[in-house]
Amino acid sequence: MANFQLQDVQKVPYQLIAVDADGLPASLPAGATVAVSSADPTEATVVPDASPVAGSIASGFIVAQPKIGTVQINAAVTNADSSAGPTGAVAVDIVSGPAASIAFSLGAPVAQ
Repeated sequence: MANFQLQDVQKVPYQLIAVDADGLPASLPAGATVAVSSADPTEATVVPDASPVAGSIASGFIVAQPKIGTVQINAAVTNADSSAGPTGAVAVDIVSGPAASIAFSLGAPVAQ
């Protein structure tokens, strides 16, 4: 499957839900926390919502930065006892946005 593509001038909302081994919706243990982060903040940053969207365990925006490449967005659950819980990740290709101007590229001068 191809990575999600996001132009370097865009942002995209995200929502996380917990799922079981069969892919069915599940609940996190009481007191568990979710952290979402970018593997490379120079390519994309993560801006979480203060309160998750209803029905999700975390939500917010992935905001592209002006650096082209592929970035991994990671999510990790920490249980109330500080043990590691489930994790997830998605790869996002940051691509150039629409043309905003025309740039000249001049070669080396030559005799007339």
